[in-house]
Amino acid sequence: MLYNIYFEAAAMAFMIVINVYIRLQYNSNSVYNRQFKRLALTLLIAIALDLITAVTISYATLVPIPLNMVLNYLYFAADTVLEYQFVQYSVLCVLKKPKSLVINISKGILLFSLALLTVNFLTNWIFSFSETEGYIHGPIYPVVHIIPILTIIAVLAILYSGYKNYSKSQRGCVIAYTVSVVSGPIVQIIFPDILFILFSIALGFLTLLFSMETPDYQELIKTMDELRVARDKAQEAEKARAKFLTAMSHEIRTPINAIIGSAEAILSSPDDESTIRYTGNVLTGSRRLLTMMNDIMSYTEMASGDFKLEESVYDTSMFLMDILSSGEYYTEKNNLEFKTVISGDIPSELYGDCQRLTQIIDNLLSNAANFTEKGYVELTLEWRNIGNDMGELFVAVRDTGIGIKENDISMISSSFLRIDREHTENKGGVGLGLTIVTCLLNYMDSSLKVESNYGEGTTMSFSLIQKISDSTPMGDVSAIDNKNLKNNIGYIAPDAHILAVDDNKINLEIICRCFAKTKASVDTANNGKEAVELVRKTHYDAIFLDHMMPVMDGIEAMKIIRSEKLCPDTPIIVVTANVVSGEREMYLESGFDDYVSKPVTEKRLCDTLKKHLAKNLIISTDSFPEEPAVPEDAKTEENSGIKEKLSFLNTEMGLAYCCDDEDFYLQIITDFLENNKTEAINDAFREKDTENYRILVHSLKGTSRTIGADELSDFALKLEMASRSDDWDFIENNNAQFLDEYNGLIKRIQSALSMVH
Repeated sequence: MLYNIYFEAAAMAFMIVINVYIRLQYNSNSVYNRQFKRLALTLLIAIALDLITAVTISYATLVPIPLNMVLNYLYFAADTVLEYQFVQYSVLCVLKKPKSLVINISKGILLFSLALLTVNFLTNWIFSFSETEGYIHGPIYPVVHIIPILTIIAVLAILYSGYKNYSKSQRGCVIAYTVSVVSGPIVQIIFPDILFILFSIALGFLTLLFSMETPDYQELIKTMDELRVARDKAQEAEKARAKFLTAMSHEIRTPINAIIGSAEAILSSPDDESTIRYTGNVLTGSRRLLTMMNDIMSYTEMASGDFKLEESVYDTSMFLMDILSSGEYYTEKNNLEFKTVISGDIPSELYGDCQRLTQIIDNLLSNAANFTEKGYVELTLEWRNIGNDMGELFVAVRDTGIGIKENDISMISSSFLRIDREHTENKGGVGLGLTIVTCLLNYMDSSLKVESNYGEGTTMSFSLIQKISDSTPMGDVSAIDNKNLKNNIGYIAPDAHILAVDDNKINLEIICRCFAKTKASVDTANNGKEAVELVRKTHYDAIFLDHMMPVMDGIEAMKIIRSEKLCPDTPIIVVTANVVSGEREMYLESGFDDYVSKPVTEKRLCDTLKKHLAKNLIISTDSFPEEPAVPEDAKTEENSGIKEKLSFLNTEMGLAYCCDDEDFYLQIITDFLENNKTEAINDAFREKDTENYRILVHSLKGTSRTIGADELSDFALKLEMASRSDDWDFIENNNAQFLDEYNGLIKRIQSALSMVH
């Protein structure tokens, strides 16, 4: 019988090409690549021998019998090894098991097949040749076909075992491979004279090459999957970091609020110049701490892509007062001279992001003073009108400090990177200042220009386009100094009735003090529910609502007041420590009339109140004579020894939160004792009410810190963070211990207070 060898010849041709290709492209470092190379070479040898034996069998009478026998033994041996190589490849690359029962079985079949070939030397049970009949099939000849078919089935089973984990293209490849290798035996059975089996296997191999198998394809897919998982984890970690910093900012702002509010209350009353000067330093230092927090928040927002500019009309004289106060603070601290060159033609009101502009200049002043050992720091502000109610504000900060090397100037915006370490190692700071400056200026379509002579000083400058709101020139600003910290709100509103809502009593105390100059009547509430009940009974001319409160938060309370039309014409202003970019718009879209960020100041609160109060309630005091200061009553000796008796508390911190007023401190401690949250926390714990549990421990964390119970506050922080992340296992394991420590502290304070009085 003459065999049709065209398909085998074609298979041999492209297997030669494939073998050359994979030996040029595939490295031998990977076990998968090495196995694939062996499989390709074995298939090429098997096809070559099949092609040769097909020719010699077709012309068997012309070929010596011993040569035909040797060639066919070699072919059947190569075919048997090929079957084993396919099984080994599929197990290694799909099941990822170098040692497997399937491989052991295939080794057994390989040895069994080779043993049969050996037996055939003596018995001719598989095949033989004669000079008259040519190629003769022995009695067990079908075995040599059954074993390959079983091998094909085994390989397909292995490939389909990983089908769920394949990509769409891989699944299509497996199906194509199946059709290819199954079609070979079928065609061979139907057309015995056409050699098609190894051709179909070669096609299947080609499918594996270009779809399932590329150089280290499986490892590449695994690596890509791992990278995707790592990316997702990194994104989650970034979100968690942003949430943590937001929460941290929220907490730090509360004591800053107390410091600034208390300082402004002191400045409102005494005439003693030393007290005013020292209190001004406290206020400036507090504002510096707030600036640092703003830097951290800005960096986090910009890193996460959530940053937005908050543009509004701002008073340039107040803006200048802030930056001049900061400049004096930084230079006095370093025994430097503070010079200013400020144009008087700067418009009195501009439109832009005043907070970010102040932050930029503050960082430049701080940086200049920090790296200047002697000499001066000079601030220059110039204005140039450019038409269409627009202008260009030029700002420059010059110092006589150590300067910057020319090749280091390009590095000044690098995060947490300190240049010229040899001369700056002893300087403080987290390294964010100039990074924040360059990023903020980029958002404002500007850039930082740096000119420096190393060892002589540096000038950093920028120009910023601002809209003009009031073109009236600001005029001479040389008189601006710390005395301007004594705020003159310019009006009173004795007939106004105001509602202030906050779950922190210190915040309420400060708000009440801030509104004291207005002579308005102020009611207070501790949560949204109390606020709604008060609004149902009383008409208020303005409502100031905190956001995050137990029982009912500020947003829910505002919506109830709006929906029930309890005070239809009353402005509702949110007062919140939530200062993340975009939150202001969220609050305004929710229905609030305005937004005041914590820490609050007397001027900001009073200006906001004036902005929203009905005009008939406001009485201007610009022409009124200033009221004489009222001296405080002398402290009683009743509370002597409080620090010693409460030595287990951080009384220094507690008193600082309470304006160093022992009476006020004792009042806050009394409130802490009376407002026992044990039952409420236990109720939320038993019901697994995560939201209320979080609010309650958040509140207890703040009040604990206020009285100086730092350890309890830290414990409450851990529970709050656990509730934020729904880590209920941590809460269940620690709630009982937390409440034990809480109630133990209450008993200890009660015992100590009984000895104080």
